[in-house]
Amino acid sequence: MFLFAAMLPAGSAQQAPPEWAGVAQQLTRRVVGITGQSPVSLTFENLARVSPQALADFSNALMEQLRLAGARPSTRAGAAYDVRVTISENARETVFAAETADAKGEVQVALLTAPRKPVSNSAATTVLLLQKALLVRQELPVLDAQMLNPQTLVVLDQDRITTYGRQPSGWESIASAEVTPHHSMPRDLRGRLAIRPDGLEAYLPGTVCSSASLAPLTVTCRDSDDPWALTSGSGAVSAFYNAARNFFTGVLVPGERVAPFYSAAVFGERSQWVFAAVKRGECPAEGSSSCAGAHPWGSGIQALRACGADLILAGGAEDYGRPDALRAYSEAREPVSDPVEFSGPVVELWSAPDRNSVTAVARNLQTGNYEAYSITAACHE
Repeated sequence: MFLFAAMLPAGSAQQAPPEWAGVAQQLTRRVVGITGQSPVSLTFENLARVSPQALADFSNALMEQLRLAGARPSTRAGAAYDVRVTISENARETVFAAETADAKGEVQVALLTAPRKPVSNSAATTVLLLQKALLVRQELPVLDAQMLNPQTLVVLDQDRITTYGRQPSGWESIASAEVTPHHSMPRDLRGRLAIRPDGLEAYLPGTVCSSASLAPLTVTCRDSDDPWALTSGSGAVSAFYNAARNFFTGVLVPGERVAPFYSAAVFGERSQWVFAAVKRGECPAEGSSSCAGAHPWGSGIQALRACGADLILAGGAEDYGRPDALRAYSEAREPVSDPVEFSGPVVELWSAPDRNSVTAVARNLQTGNYEAYSITAACHE
């Protein structure tokens, strides 16, 4: 996954400290001492207050050192070894841990440290508290969940659309209607809700389902390659979805053509976008977009408005066998909140139309259930 920005200023993202180049060299020697010149897959996890730009600088430096040492970075399917690099911190140091696992699952760990860079006062003055509220928990995968108003919730899953009403005991189902596409759906199914007071549309790969009202809820589906709504209201932007895969083609309506992407975040009235691109290092094919550098975020990013600022809400490195966490970042890619943790991987993120909240869907690794949460942010001075 690779991130690029459309019409986004470079900002003042903190780069990696110079001494991290030495850490990358030492860590490469430790890893290559185990793997030799075999192909390796790399994943990164950021558990420290390290900016995405700094982590991107470090990950790029480490990959370059591995290439120079003859250990080719590879996809997991083509790798002889899996290397997970975790960055954490204590009161004095930044800690780098490289867990190298072979095909038998045997793991060897290398640990290195570097002095922590003091946090500037400007970075510390605005701290947000991310809050999560459970919306729904169920066995079937939840594709999207959006609030029509504080009393009404609409949930899209792989089989149906359900409306809920808020009760003192929680959300209670009001109505439900089956989703009946006219063709088979892909395995990695995604979906998107666009809700209005007088009805809704549900976008699925190659299909649009709609209802002219929420009460009663009567859903009809038709084959369609219409673009999916990314934003709503005046200046709304949509994007064409690749029905055979699980990402957007890069064609925006209206707007320029960009590289294929998994998700996107838009900032303010200026319609400045950041995209989570499918291919690492791939820049937009045309238009005014520009590459913003690799980041250690997963394929899901969304915009969140809080405390008078436009933020990026993003998860960590993708590993669907481990719990995930979300963190808020400024436009300059600086972390402005502590992580909010989940009991499994976050499999879907969608901003609310007003961008004051984000729906996060996680798969609980203990129960196997899918849990949809509303993520909001509170201000701390």
